[in-house]
Amino acid sequence: MSFDGVIRIISSSDGEKWELSSTIELKKSDLRDPKLSITSDNKLMLNTGSRKKTKKGVGTYSITYFSDDGNNWSEAFICDSGKNTWRWSTSWHDNKAYSMAYTGKDSLGAIYSSSDGKVWNKIQGEIFPKAEERGSETSIVFTEELAYCLLRRDLGTNHAMLGTSRYPYSSWEWKDLKQYIGGPKMISFGDKLLVSGRFYQDSTLFTAVTFLDPKSLEFEKFLKLPSSGDCSYPGLVLKDDILYISYYSSHEDKVSIYFAKVEV
Repeated sequence: MSFDGVIRIISSSDGEKWELSSTIELKKSDLRDPKLSITSDNKLMLNTGSRKKTKKGVGTYSITYFSDDGNNWSEAFICDSGKNTWRWSTSWHDNKAYSMAYTGKDSLGAIYSSSDGKVWNKIQGEIFPKAEERGSETSIVFTEELAYCLLRRDLGTNHAMLGTSRYPYSSWEWKDLKQYIGGPKMISFGDKLLVSGRFYQDSTLFTAVTFLDPKSLEFEKFLKLPSSGDCSYPGLVLKDDILYISYYSSHEDKVSIYFAKVEV
């Protein structure tokens, strides 16, 4: 939680040998929790948060960068809607970007949309359930009819929630998953949701991958990845029945980044 955090983009052609592609930094800012997505015009978009000292304490901002090749990145785009909030990650649907925000002016949760990833408009605020239970990190998945949102919570029961909504995604219904999930990430897999994050079972924290049935709210086929303690925040890509997962963990001598391939 310093004020000089930078983002490093690393790349690999085989998933085993990784090289530094680029470094992104912003003067007097702590850049953190970066997420990659692919825009509607096939560019890489980096969604990140920034912490910066202000006269009133610490300000938080949501910032986006763009690249054609992953090596050369655009200027930072910080729009007014990105000040005093924190848009966690971005999902694209029907040529639009959607992102859930929390903290600051959006401490009760807000959903934003954008046609270009640069200018963001708030669709609806105060959408998280039970404000006293502190909703935070999210992952959004779209189907033809519904949007699903996996929400982390850190007070009360600590249980993650699954939200559902229909276009224009201004009203959300939430259901308790009876399970803590930190750093949540979720993608579609047929009529199921493929979920990864930091789970807590038998007094142990670890990163795992599992299937979630959105109707029964039951988890199936739990796969624990090599991990423990401070861990999780996975990125997921599914291609040709292989799930590619990047995550970090502290179960070895130091906190490290790990890359896994799982046959689905």
